[in-house]
Amino acid sequence: MADDTDAFAIADLGDVWIDLDIFQEQLDLVREGQAVKITSTSGNLHASGTIRFVRSTLGEETRTAVARIVLENENRRWRPGMFVNGEVVVEQSEVDVLVEWSAVIADDEHDVVFVRDGNEFAAREVVLGRSNDTHVEVLSGLSTGDMYLSKGAFTLKAEMGKNCPFRRSFSVNTGVSIMKNIVEIPLKNRVLVFVFAVGVLIAGWTSYSGLPVDAFPDVSPSLVQVFTVTEGLAPEEIEQYVTYPIEAVMNGLPQLEKVRSVSNFGLSVVNVYFEEGTDMYFAPTGGRGATERSQRADSGRIWRAGNGTDFDRHGIGPVLLPRRHNWLVLP
Repeated sequence: MADDTDAFAIADLGDVWIDLDIFQEQLDLVREGQAVKITSTSGNLHASGTIRFVRSTLGEETRTAVARIVLENENRRWRPGMFVNGEVVVEQSEVDVLVEWSAVIADDEHDVVFVRDGNEFAAREVVLGRSNDTHVEVLSGLSTGDMYLSKGAFTLKAEMGKNCPFRRSFSVNTGVSIMKNIVEIPLKNRVLVFVFAVGVLIAGWTSYSGLPVDAFPDVSPSLVQVFTVTEGLAPEEIEQYVTYPIEAVMNGLPQLEKVRSVSNFGLSVVNVYFEEGTDMYFAPTGGRGATERSQRADSGRIWRAGNGTDFDRHGIGPVLLPRRHNWLVLP
C-alpha cells in the first residue's frame, strides 16, 4: 500500500446528502426551503425533505445546478452512491374539494363525477380548477364529504349506457343481482343443466371420432419433379439436349398447369405443376403420366456423330442424325 493511499474511511451515515441535478430552464422554480419527495429508482424507498441550498454555478458538461437535500437516515437504508428521483413541490395551495383524476370522465362535453346517492351512483357535472398529475380541484358540483367513485368510472358509464341510454344513475346492487341470477338459475334447473352437459359431451365425442387424421390441409402444390444427371455438360448443352426435350414431352399432359425448369452443370431439374386436386399417385394423367412421358425422353449421354457402325447399331442414318443430335437424348 502506498503512503498516499487511504486504508479506510470513517463516515456518519445518520444523515445523507441528496444532490438533485436541476436543469437551467427549471432554476427559476426551485428555491431553498421547498419540500421534496425522494424516491429510489427501484421504487421501494420513499422519503421527504427540504432543499438546504441551490448551487449558484452550473456544471460545464451537464449544464445543471445541484440542489442539496439533507435526509435523515436512521435505518441506514439510504446508501451513498444510490440513484434517486426527486419531485420538488414548487407551489402549495389549499382547496375546498379535491378528487382524483381517475374519477373524472367526459360526458357530452362536460366533466362528470359519479357520486353515491343511497344505493346508487349518480353522474354529477362538475367544474374543474387547478390540477397536478394525480388530483384536480373541483370548483362546483361537489361538496365536502361527498362520496365519489375514484376507480372504474368508465366501466360504470358503459354499464349505464348499456342498461338505459337516458339513465344517469346506476344501482350499486345491480352487479350483485346479476351474479346471484347466474348462480340461482342453474341450481333451480338442474335437469336442464344435466341434459345440456350430456348433449355437449355427445357432440364433442362425435366431433372427435369423426376428426380426420390429417387435421391440417396439405398446402403443397400438385408437383412432379424430373431430375436428370448428365455429367460433363455445360448448362447451355443441358438446356438444349436434356431440359427442352423433357419440357416438350410434358406439355401435352392433361390437367397440366405449368412447367418450370432449371439447367445447371450436369443437372437438369424440370418441375411439372398440375391443377389443384390432381391425384398424383393413381391418376393416369397425373404423376404416373409424367413418369411415363419422362421415360420417353430418357436422359443419358448425348448422341454424337460417329462411324457407320454406331449408326447401324442404333438404326440412325446420316439423314436423321442432325435431328437425333438436336432433339433426342439416348442412353
